[in-house]
Amino acid sequence: MQSADGGPRAFSGATPIGCVVCEKRKTSGGLDDTSMDLARPAAQHGRHFEMARPSGGHMRSLLLGICLVTSACSQLPSAPASLPQQPLASGGASAVAGSDLPFKGEFSATETVAGALHHLTGEGEATHLGRFTITASFNVMPPPHASATGTTTWTASNGDHLLTSTTGTAVIAFPTATITETHTIIGGTGRFADASGTLIVERVLNIQSLESTATVTGSLSLSH
Repeated sequence: MQSADGGPRAFSGATPIGCVVCEKRKTSGGLDDTSMDLARPAAQHGRHFEMARPSGGHMRSLLLGICLVTSACSQLPSAPASLPQQPLASGGASAVAGSDLPFKGEFSATETVAGALHHLTGEGEATHLGRFTITASFNVMPPPHASATGTTTWTASNGDHLLTSTTGTAVIAFPTATITETHTIIGGTGRFADASGTLIVERVLNIQSLESTATVTGSLSLSH
Protein backbone atom coordinates (compact mmCIF):
# COMPACT_ATOMS: atom_id res chain seq x y z
CA MET A 1 0.00 0.00 0.00
CA GLN A 2 1.07 3.62 -0.48
CA SER A 3 0.74 6.66 1.68
CA ALA A 4 -1.01 9.81 0.60
CA ASP A 5 2.22 11.28 -0.69
CA GLY A 6 2.90 8.23 -2.84
CA GLY A 7 5.54 6.60 -0.55
CA PRO A 8 5.30 3.07 0.80
CA ARG A 9 3.24 2.60 3.98
CA ALA A 10 5.23 0.87 6.76
CA PHE A 11 2.32 -1.09 8.22
CA SER A 12 -0.91 -2.64 6.98
CA GLY A 13 -4.03 -1.81 8.96
CA ALA A 14 -2.18 -0.41 12.00
CA THR A 15 -0.58 2.75 13.26
CA PRO A 16 3.26 2.36 13.54
CA ILE A 17 4.56 1.72 17.07
CA GLY A 18 6.90 4.65 16.94
CA CYS A 19 4.02 7.01 16.30
CA VAL A 20 1.93 5.60 19.13
CA VAL A 21 4.88 5.85 21.52
CA CYS A 22 5.54 9.42 20.47
CA GLU A 23 1.87 10.32 20.91
CA LYS A 24 1.81 8.79 24.38
CA ARG A 25 4.97 10.70 25.32
CA LYS A 26 3.42 13.93 24.03
CA THR A 27 0.21 13.45 25.99
CA SER A 28 1.35 11.80 29.23
CA GLY A 29 5.12 12.29 29.45
CA GLY A 30 5.90 8.56 29.44
CA LEU A 31 4.80 5.06 28.47
CA ASP A 32 1.77 3.38 29.95
CA ASP A 33 0.19 -0.05 29.65
CA THR A 34 -1.38 0.85 26.29
CA SER A 35 1.96 1.63 24.61
CA MET A 36 3.69 -1.38 26.19
CA ASP A 37 0.81 -3.61 25.04
CA LEU A 38 1.71 -2.87 21.44
CA ALA A 39 4.99 -4.80 21.86
CA ARG A 40 3.24 -8.07 22.77
CA PRO A 41 3.17 -10.91 20.26
CA ALA A 42 1.03 -10.33 17.17
CA ALA A 43 -1.02 -13.44 17.94
CA GLN A 44 -2.71 -11.49 20.73
CA HIS A 45 -3.86 -8.69 18.40
CA GLY A 46 -4.26 -10.36 15.01
CA ARG A 47 -1.95 -7.75 13.46
CA HIS A 48 1.67 -7.64 12.32
CA PHE A 49 4.01 -5.28 14.09
CA GLU A 50 7.74 -4.69 14.08
CA MET A 51 9.52 -4.46 17.43
CA ALA A 52 11.02 -1.05 18.00
CA ARG A 53 14.83 -1.21 18.07
CA PRO A 54 16.75 0.47 20.90
CA SER A 55 18.00 3.93 20.09
CA GLY A 56 21.71 4.56 19.70
CA GLY A 57 21.96 6.06 23.20
CA HIS A 58 20.21 3.15 24.82
CA MET A 59 22.43 0.65 22.96
CA ARG A 60 25.59 2.43 24.11
CA SER A 61 24.37 2.40 27.74
CA LEU A 62 23.57 -1.30 27.49
CA LEU A 63 27.03 -2.16 26.09
CA LEU A 64 28.75 0.01 28.72
CA GLY A 65 26.88 -1.81 31.52
CA ILE A 66 27.91 -5.22 30.14
CA CYS A 67 31.56 -4.12 29.93
CA LEU A 68 31.53 -2.85 33.53
CA VAL A 69 30.06 -6.11 34.86
CA THR A 70 32.57 -8.19 32.87
CA SER A 71 35.49 -6.09 34.14
CA ALA A 72 34.34 -6.35 37.78
CA CYS A 73 33.98 -10.13 37.56
CA SER A 74 37.44 -10.52 36.04
CA GLN A 75 38.96 -8.66 39.02
CA LEU A 76 37.43 -10.89 41.71
CA PRO A 77 40.20 -12.57 43.76
CA SER A 78 40.73 -16.23 43.07
CA ALA A 79 40.48 -18.78 45.88
CA PRO A 80 43.78 -19.04 47.82
CA ALA A 81 45.88 -22.10 47.25
CA SER A 82 45.66 -24.67 50.02
CA LEU A 83 48.36 -24.33 52.67
CA PRO A 84 50.91 -27.11 52.89
CA GLN A 85 50.28 -29.50 55.74
CA GLN A 86 52.95 -29.89 58.38
CA PRO A 87 53.74 -33.52 59.14
CA LEU A 88 53.27 -34.76 62.69
CA ALA A 89 56.35 -35.88 64.53
CA SER A 90 56.57 -39.45 65.71
CA GLY A 91 54.61 -40.17 68.88
CA GLY A 92 51.71 -38.00 67.69
CA ALA A 93 53.24 -34.64 68.72
CA SER A 94 53.96 -31.78 66.34
CA ALA A 95 57.51 -30.49 66.89
CA VAL A 96 59.66 -27.86 65.21
CA ALA A 97 63.42 -28.37 65.22
CA GLY A 98 65.27 -26.12 67.67
CA SER A 99 62.14 -24.67 69.28
CA ASP A 100 61.18 -24.57 72.95
CA LEU A 101 58.13 -26.79 73.23
CA PRO A 102 55.87 -26.55 76.31
CA PHE A 103 55.86 -29.82 78.22
CA LYS A 104 53.05 -30.90 80.52
CA GLY A 105 52.04 -34.24 82.02
CA GLU A 106 51.32 -36.35 85.07
CA PHE A 107 52.19 -39.79 86.37
CA SER A 108 51.88 -42.16 89.33
CA ALA A 109 54.78 -44.23 90.65
CA THR A 110 55.99 -46.65 93.28
CA GLU A 111 59.41 -46.66 94.99
CA THR A 112 61.56 -49.44 96.35
CA VAL A 113 64.34 -48.78 98.85
CA ALA A 114 67.75 -50.39 99.30
CA GLY A 115 69.50 -48.30 101.94
CA ALA A 116 70.07 -44.80 100.54
CA LEU A 117 69.35 -45.99 96.97
CA HIS A 118 65.79 -45.56 95.79
CA HIS A 119 64.30 -47.01 92.58
CA LEU A 120 61.15 -45.50 91.10
CA THR A 121 58.89 -46.96 88.41
CA GLY A 122 55.66 -45.49 87.09
CA GLU A 123 53.53 -44.53 84.12
CA GLY A 124 51.61 -41.52 82.94
CA GLU A 125 50.78 -39.29 80.00
CA ALA A 126 52.49 -36.15 78.72
CA THR A 127 52.84 -33.93 75.68
CA HIS A 128 55.52 -35.10 73.20
CA LEU A 129 55.59 -38.49 74.92
CA GLY A 130 52.00 -39.71 74.81
CA ARG A 131 51.50 -42.61 77.20
CA PHE A 132 54.89 -43.10 78.81
CA THR A 133 56.72 -45.11 81.46
CA ILE A 134 59.26 -43.65 83.86
CA THR A 135 62.14 -45.29 85.73
CA ALA A 136 64.56 -43.54 88.06
CA SER A 137 67.41 -44.34 90.41
CA PHE A 138 68.58 -41.80 92.98
CA ASN A 139 70.46 -41.51 96.21
CA VAL A 140 68.54 -39.96 99.07
CA MET A 141 70.07 -37.87 101.84
CA PRO A 142 67.96 -38.24 105.02
CA PRO A 143 66.75 -35.26 107.06
CA PRO A 144 67.76 -32.64 107.90
CA HIS A 145 69.02 -32.45 104.28
CA ALA A 146 66.12 -34.40 102.70
CA SER A 147 67.54 -34.21 99.18
CA ALA A 148 68.27 -36.58 96.33
CA THR A 149 70.31 -36.85 93.12
CA GLY A 150 70.02 -39.36 90.28
CA THR A 151 68.99 -40.09 86.69
CA THR A 152 65.60 -40.70 85.07
CA THR A 153 64.49 -42.36 81.84
CA TRP A 154 61.18 -41.38 80.23
CA THR A 155 60.04 -43.85 77.55
CA ALA A 156 57.57 -42.44 75.00
CA SER A 157 54.68 -44.39 73.50
CA ASN A 158 56.74 -45.07 70.34
CA GLY A 159 59.77 -46.36 72.30
CA ASP A 160 61.96 -43.22 72.10
CA HIS A 161 63.79 -42.40 75.34
CA LEU A 162 64.19 -39.02 77.01
CA LEU A 163 67.02 -38.91 79.58
CA THR A 164 67.24 -36.47 82.49
CA SER A 165 69.64 -35.69 85.31
CA THR A 166 67.64 -35.28 88.51
CA THR A 167 67.97 -33.31 91.73
CA GLY A 168 65.25 -33.00 94.36
CA THR A 169 64.31 -31.76 97.79
CA ALA A 170 61.54 -32.88 100.11
CA VAL A 171 59.42 -31.33 102.83
CA ILE A 172 58.27 -34.07 105.23
CA ALA A 173 55.03 -33.92 107.18
CA PHE A 174 54.47 -37.51 108.22
CA PRO A 175 53.05 -39.60 106.64
CA THR A 176 53.68 -37.63 103.42
CA ALA A 177 56.66 -36.01 101.75
CA THR A 178 56.16 -33.17 99.29
CA ILE A 179 58.98 -33.47 96.76
CA THR A 180 60.13 -30.97 94.12
CA GLU A 181 62.44 -32.36 91.43
CA THR A 182 64.37 -30.56 88.71
CA HIS A 183 65.02 -32.73 85.66
CA THR A 184 67.67 -31.41 83.27
CA ILE A 185 67.28 -33.04 79.84
CA ILE A 186 70.60 -34.52 78.68
CA GLY A 187 69.51 -36.22 75.45
CA GLY A 188 67.88 -39.51 74.59
CA THR A 189 67.15 -41.77 71.63
CA GLY A 190 65.13 -41.38 68.44
CA ARG A 191 63.84 -37.86 68.01
CA PHE A 192 65.09 -37.04 71.54
CA ALA A 193 68.73 -37.87 70.67
CA ASP A 194 69.88 -34.22 70.91
CA ALA A 195 67.07 -32.91 73.11
CA SER A 196 67.57 -30.30 75.80
CA GLY A 197 65.40 -28.43 78.28
CA THR A 198 64.19 -28.54 81.87
CA LEU A 199 61.26 -30.33 83.51
CA ILE A 200 59.89 -29.64 86.98
CA VAL A 201 58.20 -32.50 88.82
CA GLU A 202 55.97 -31.85 91.84
CA ARG A 203 55.44 -35.17 93.62
CA VAL A 204 53.54 -36.20 96.76
CA LEU A 205 54.89 -39.40 98.34
CA ASN A 206 53.19 -41.53 100.95
CA ILE A 207 56.13 -42.50 103.17
CA GLN A 208 54.48 -45.68 104.40
CA SER A 209 53.32 -47.15 101.05
CA LEU A 210 56.04 -45.45 98.99
CA GLU A 211 53.42 -44.61 96.36
CA SER A 212 53.33 -41.16 94.81
CA THR A 213 51.48 -39.00 92.28
CA ALA A 214 53.13 -36.23 90.30
CA THR A 215 52.59 -33.39 87.85
CA VAL A 216 55.19 -32.31 85.27
CA THR A 217 55.73 -28.92 83.62
CA GLY A 218 58.61 -27.45 81.65
CA SER A 219 59.96 -27.07 78.12
CA LEU A 220 61.69 -29.27 75.56
CA SER A 221 63.94 -28.33 72.63
CA LEU A 222 64.64 -30.60 69.68
CA SER A 223 67.39 -30.21 67.11
CA HIS A 224 65.61 -32.26 64.39
